Amino acid sequence: MGGIYQQIGQVIGYMRCRSGVSQRELCRGICSRTGLAQIENGVKGCEKIVCDALLQRAGVSADKFSCLMDWREERIFALRQELRGAVESGRREQAGPLLERYGRLTEKRSSLHRQYLCLCRAMVSFFGQGEPGEILEELERGLAVTAGDTGSCAGPGAAGEISGGGNLSSGGEDAERSAYTGREGRRLSLTEYALEMMRCRIFEKIGETSRAAAGYEALLAYGERCQDEEDRVKFWPQIAWRLCEIYRAQGKGRERAALAERVLRLLCHRKRVTYLGPVLEILAGEEGYRERQGEFEETRRLLKGLYESYGIPEEPWNWEEGLGRLEPVFCGDVIRCRRLALGQSQEELCGEICQQATLSRIESGRSYPRRSTLRSLLARLGREGDYFESAIPLLYPQLMDRMVELELLISNCQYREALPLLEELEKKGDGGNTQLRQYLSFRRAGLNYWLGREKADRYIERLEAALRITVPGLGDEVLSQWDLGRQEINCVSSLALACAREGRLKRAAELMQSLRRNLEGRRFGVSCYPEYALVMRSLGSYLGSLGQLEEAVGASDAAIRASLGAGLGTMLRLSLYDMGWNREQLWSTGRYTSQDSLPYVRLSYGLERLMGVPALQEHLREHLERVYGDVFGTEKEKR
Repeated sequence: MGGIYQQIGQVIGYMRCRSGVSQRELCRGICSRTGLAQIENGVKGCEKIVCDALLQRAGVSADKFSCLMDWREERIFALRQELRGAVESGRREQAGPLLERYGRLTEKRSSLHRQYLCLCRAMVSFFGQGEPGEILEELERGLAVTAGDTGSCAGPGAAGEISGGGNLSSGGEDAERSAYTGREGRRLSLTEYALEMMRCRIFEKIGETSRAAAGYEALLAYGERCQDEEDRVKFWPQIAWRLCEIYRAQGKGRERAALAERVLRLLCHRKRVTYLGPVLEILAGEEGYRERQGEFEETRRLLKGLYESYGIPEEPWNWEEGLGRLEPVFCGDVIRCRRLALGQSQEELCGEICQQATLSRIESGRSYPRRSTLRSLLARLGREGDYFESAIPLLYPQLMDRMVELELLISNCQYREALPLLEELEKKGDGGNTQLRQYLSFRRAGLNYWLGREKADRYIERLEAALRITVPGLGDEVLSQWDLGRQEINCVSSLALACAREGRLKRAAELMQSLRRNLEGRRFGVSCYPEYALVMRSLGSYLGSLGQLEEAVGASDAAIRASLGAGLGTMLRLSLYDMGWNREQLWSTGRYTSQDSLPYVRLSYGLERLMGVPALQEHLREHLERVYGDVFGTEKEKR
């Protein structure tokens, strides 16, 4: 079969070999070794839930990949969306019927769905204050689904790796530690990781804190050793926070501070704010951070108040992370939106490929096309491949780490350090893949501009050319309807920013309004799309510069809410400053006062000091002093 099936299988195989994981361990409880070999060789595909679990066990985040789901997977995904809210309410009468329906829908599909149901039932009991013994039994059933022939959880496991399945409620602290310190380690999907994490939480709840601490420590070690950092940052901070609480009760102040410091480094490196406040609270009282005590305390206070004002939990219990976070992409939606954006009728698209009635069923989600039909339809609509896409082009799995490194350097404004990496990627990529060609063109345009090698007008030309590699036109209607991926959204956002810097603010706002309509028009709401925070932050900035201040305040408010919900530090600190600035411009109307604006600017500055760049920190400091006569944190103490 080849094609995209072969590409995603190639990534799984490459990452498995790089991590030193055997086929037997990777597929344990998920599929047969023959099945895994067929996936790696591109002979067959698999459900998204299976692909994600294999990627996660191999040590690469499934967030880097999205796939076209058929109508069956679409129904399952929609039900998972409903289930999450019902589970976290802790009300069995609401969750029960949904769990039964999920079981019926997935009865003949991967056993991983059964494991997910066990996790859901355990979480319903947890949020509903159920009996710990009942929860432990459900967790045991869940881990047993993929335990294979590994035996008891108290059996041997490699340092930093975890044994799966077995009798979870037996043994004590020594048995718990032995599960993670032997030689035969076990790799975990994120669902398995969440099950293990919840098991430790139950031990903590029933007073077996030493055993809970041993489990938490092992999970942290496993995350550092075996998980992609994009996956690690989802669970690691909350596990570390629970362990810090145990250390506090045990009087282990030194260990608590050291762990909090590690969490702070991870959060600042990944530009995330989830659990940032509690970590700052710990470090503010430590001797080594005495000079930054005022800064940490002030940032902590402001961040806590922000979470409370938006009604978002500051210390969320993340558990439903088994599926990769990239937006759900459904076959019918892609075909319909591309056809409409290109101005084609169903009859024109069909041609000799299929009947118009068949296409109508595909677009409405009532039918999924045969593989050859799907490939032909997508090719006519200008989309390569037929199943998986990725933030990193799949043809080149060996370049994945270098691309991730490049993105981190660019996010930290380390453009000179990023340039050699880009040149290396340009030499190794042959340009045959349109997504890779677009990625390299997009990043080359940015680095040339940021390093002063090319002027803004040339930068805009390069960005438009990069976009047209996959998007047929840059009109508002096309951008509102096209099935834009993460890379394309980033490219449009960069184009808007370049236009704004050239004084073309109206065009910049129009581009972001198109992206806003695109995301808000998708089926499962903007909570599925971290890019929404970027879009709304940029829109708020451009509308404010155009003098449309009330609309700008609304856009900044949406950006702050989206950033808090997704834990996005960069978008949060920029959106906070925009909110403060936009409100400042409305002081003369009496709509807002300085007290309504100051907390936003102060928190923006506090976050910028933690994870931002010096130039912007200085700009924010000057703004605080000039507009408010205000100083912040340690600056106040020094004065």
